[in-house]
Amino acid sequence: MGVDRIDVLLLHDAELHIDAALRTGYPALAELRDQGVIVAIGAGMYDTTRLTRLVRETDVDVVMQSGHYTLLQHGALDELLPACVERGVSVLAASVFNSGLLATDHPAAGAHFDYERAPVG
Repeated sequence: MGVDRIDVLLLHDAELHIDAALRTGYPALAELRDQGVIVAIGAGMYDTTRLTRLVRETDVDVVMQSGHYTLLQHGALDELLPACVERGVSVLAASVFNSGLLATDHPAAGAHFDYERAPVG
């Protein structure tokens, strides 16, 4: 990549491998952060329960929450965002328009919502 450090590195979509991410992925990134190779580490996930677990059990700097903090969904307010405030973890809110569906007056045929085809009507 031609750089001497990475500003932010995220474990991405680790929902199905959260135990491995906590056991091996996070410690490897934390070591690189300690060495100054990475400035900030975190994770990006759709599942707020697993992302909250990561926030509570590690020393991540940032999380990217996808889909549960949108114009229509506020599930991240239940546990994830309070845990981030408590631990001083920054939050990147991804998919706030849920695949673009919430950014238009008239969604296109075949539009998606929550990773599935949006209902018509």
